[in-house]
Amino acid sequence: MQFMVEVSCKQLVVETPPRVMVIEVETPQRGVFTKALYSIAFFLVIVLGSPSFAQDKFLLEDEKNNISVYEQVNKSVVNITSRGVHYDEFSFYAYPTEGSGSGFIFDKEGHIITNYHVIENGKEFVTTLYNGQQYSTKLVGADPNNDIAVLQIKIPSEKVYPCMLGSSQGLKVGQKVLAIGNPFGLDRTLTTGI
Repeated sequence: MQFMVEVSCKQLVVETPPRVMVIEVETPQRGVFTKALYSIAFFLVIVLGSPSFAQDKFLLEDEKNNISVYEQVNKSVVNITSRGVHYDEFSFYAYPTEGSGSGFIFDKEGHIITNYHVIENGKEFVTTLYNGQQYSTKLVGADPNNDIAVLQIKIPSEKVYPCMLGSSQGLKVGQKVLAIGNPFGLDRTLTTGI
């Protein structure tokens, strides 16, 4: 959280986006006033700088919504590593290939939806869950024209968190979109846009 404290002769201004707190103080003695203002400023910096205060008091409604969606869905997001072999048609050499991308758990049977380009040319697939556990994964089906693939991991149903899907029927251009992914094995990133 970022904030700014400004002290002048008659007021103390504390800016903590999106709020601004102004404390008006009048005192006959400048020395006492200055010490009091600096004491208040120090106290406010300590209070406003604490994580619990920052999280609870100054989050915008949009930020609260983003956090709520992320907390509900992030365990469904997986990282998929694809390994294969590419054969050079001119030199006839075989080169190992490796790629990775994101996907999400679709159901309790361990089906995973991802993009076809993530698994293209792959022969061996490994899925990494939110907790770092890795599972050998098999390709169930693919549709290259629509860039979609279905994989499956064998895992007890109590260890998977399927993503709840909605409908795109009533969506309008300009609505907010959240994308949660796990590209390059990074820890479940969140991106917002329209």
